[in-house]
Amino acid sequence: MKHIFHLYYPAVVFLYIMAALIFSMITLNPVCIIISFLAASGYSIYLNGVKSYLKTLRFVAVMFVIISIINPLFNHNGVTILFYMFDNPITLEACLFGMASGGMLACIFIWFTCYNKLMTNEKFLHLFGKAMPTIALMLSMILRLVPTTRYKIKCITNAGKAMGIQAETRRKRIAHGVRASSILLSWTMEDSIETAESMNARGYGVAKRTSFTAFKWSPHDIITGVIITALVGAVIYMMIVPFNTYVYYPTAGGELIAPIGIVGYVLYAILLCFPLLLELRETIKWR
Repeated sequence: MKHIFHLYYPAVVFLYIMAALIFSMITLNPVCIIISFLAASGYSIYLNGVKSYLKTLRFVAVMFVIISIINPLFNHNGVTILFYMFDNPITLEACLFGMASGGMLACIFIWFTCYNKLMTNEKFLHLFGKAMPTIALMLSMILRLVPTTRYKIKCITNAGKAMGIQAETRRKRIAHGVRASSILLSWTMEDSIETAESMNARGYGVAKRTSFTAFKWSPHDIITGVIITALVGAVIYMMIVPFNTYVYYPTAGGELIAPIGIVGYVLYAILLCFPLLLELRETIKWR
């Protein structure tokens, strides 16, 4: 299913998704983390579906819990001591910082699921193929390797089930896993050889490459790019003061709900929810 944001010029899409990822990485403000998580979750559900999102959420939840537990065990900064474990103080500030760090990583992981759906190999090569053709091609092939490997594993597993191969005992499960890994490795190497031969037959590296692309700038792309750039600039300006007033050490606290901070949060939410707002506008327009 094609969504409206897929039809925009790749540079506009890349600008948005990079802004969402970078802003999620550089702020530990609790309100910003919540906004980023909600926006990323909503867009991930819209792009990938509820079932795929729940699979991602299970992994993200485990990662969040692990980071939230590990940080106070090794980081003892803070003045509010909750209790002692192995003669080491467990502080409230370290717990809050661990939760914020876990939430930040969770947001980044969910945003990357949106990135994989929005930025296809064709779009990535169109943006960076001329400036750095070798690096762009390598990155494109690496990013493509993950979903392709998942598909191959699924095919191997389904073929084994169709042949009646059952892994009832631990020994059989180990043997089946080794066999599946061997098949996957052979299949991947065969594909690599075919790709190399195909590139050689097409004359890759012989002369300066040419390319065909169906992507062209339109007035909608220019207007959308200007709006996203303006929102990015406004959020950067707001991050200089309002978003950084909350601190974790030595005492957790800060002015989260200040008037200028609320404006920044609204702009941040509009930026992250921008594609969903476009989809909503399109839905209202056609209905």
